[in-house]
Amino acid sequence: MRGVAACESLSRRLGMHLLLPGEQTRSGLRRSCRAEAVRSRRGRPRAHRALLDAEGSAIAVHELVGEEGFATTERLVRLVLEDQAPARWQILDLRRVTRVDTAALTLLTGLTRCRDAVVTVLVEPRSPAARSHLRELPDQVVRFGELDGALESCETQLLETHGCADELPEGLVAVGAQDLLQGLSPAAVDSIETRTTTKVFTPGSVVFDQDEPADGLYFLSAGQVSAEVRTRHGRGWRRLNTIMAGASFGELALVDGQPRSTRIVALEPTICHILTPAAYGELQEAEPTAWAQLTLAIARSLSQRLRSSTVDVAAFDAS
Repeated sequence: MRGVAACESLSRRLGMHLLLPGEQTRSGLRRSCRAEAVRSRRGRPRAHRALLDAEGSAIAVHELVGEEGFATTERLVRLVLEDQAPARWQILDLRRVTRVDTAALTLLTGLTRCRDAVVTVLVEPRSPAARSHLRELPDQVVRFGELDGALESCETQLLETHGCADELPEGLVAVGAQDLLQGLSPAAVDSIETRTTTKVFTPGSVVFDQDEPADGLYFLSAGQVSAEVRTRHGRGWRRLNTIMAGASFGELALVDGQPRSTRIVALEPTICHILTPAAYGELQEAEPTAWAQLTLAIARSLSQRLRSSTVDVAAFDAS
């Protein structure tokens, strides 16, 4: 009788009764990847990006979808516990989870407690019922509403463990110190800088709007800006990334001259140095060597962004 009672208790805890509804075939672990394959949208200095490339495997992202029960959640638990190179930060992306039964909650609770020095980060479900059920998880679980915020937080903690403070540069970042211009000759940098104009933007102001005519390449000397695109049907804006001082944006203005594909909004007092298409053309005529060096730097920057986007798409589409 004691054995029967024990089995009944286990069945209740893990939701294993024969007559309970089964899990949907599209439920469970959709994908797992590491942070060297998927990044937050926060702009970071070149040295920080290189460190995240090298050490990003310390952050793991696991996306679950649909109705979570014993079988689907157990697959995740096995994946984490049997990992020969366990991640220090485990992000559980549950945005698309619609239901969490008792068995899944029990397994997730155990997973959050099974290893010391491992940070469990939860991206909460959009489903109110599933989100409410997960309130029973331990308090040490760090919670976010979106994956991007969870990734940014884990990246920042990873950088801090390597002595890289995630702080804005002190003072102005000169044109010559911009990431895009690293590796250019001093003469080329001087030729570019003398042809830029300076603008100051207050917090919340639009630096340029989506579909506006392109007016130049922007070097961000101070402050932070957000790159945004209109959502479907034009009902709002979606943030693509945050750009900090020392970075540049708007390079395509010098490449194809097409209208802007994004909106840029100042998040704080911001100073930009702008190289207009006219100044870029004048640079080509007067200083062809400097023009060639800048054009090659732009091509490399666009290539790197395209390569990173390809990796992100591959990571998110993997099932």
